[in-house]
Amino acid sequence: MFEYADFTLRNPAYALKHWRNQPEVRRNMLEFRNENAANGCVWCGRTGKLDVHHKIPVAVNPYMAHVKANMAMLCSSGCHLVIGHNRNYATRYEQELDDVCAVSEVIDIRKFNESSTS
Repeated sequence: MFEYADFTLRNPAYALKHWRNQPEVRRNMLEFRNENAANGCVWCGRTGKLDVHHKIPVAVNPYMAHVKANMAMLCSSGCHLVIGHNRNYATRYEQELDDVCAVSEVIDIRKFNESSTS
């Protein structure tokens, strides 16, 4: 235990890089997945192959990694990359994910209204 603490004090970049492997972060991510998997992707509604997405990335603020309010379910078949990270995992993330997903709900309502009037 002390060796790991000493190692992380000497190598803070390693600790930040592997922040999401911390037990509390892993536990909260798993709990969030179990609680919200039935709801599906917040953008498209798919229920298969879901990822837990951090609204504020761990690299930007590692202290928010364990907070469930900072998490969202996005499907790994495109929504995580396109909606969550603006098509670039390395340098971009969507700062207003909740607002973007609210637009998706408006689009779904329009599709429903169009199909019910036909």
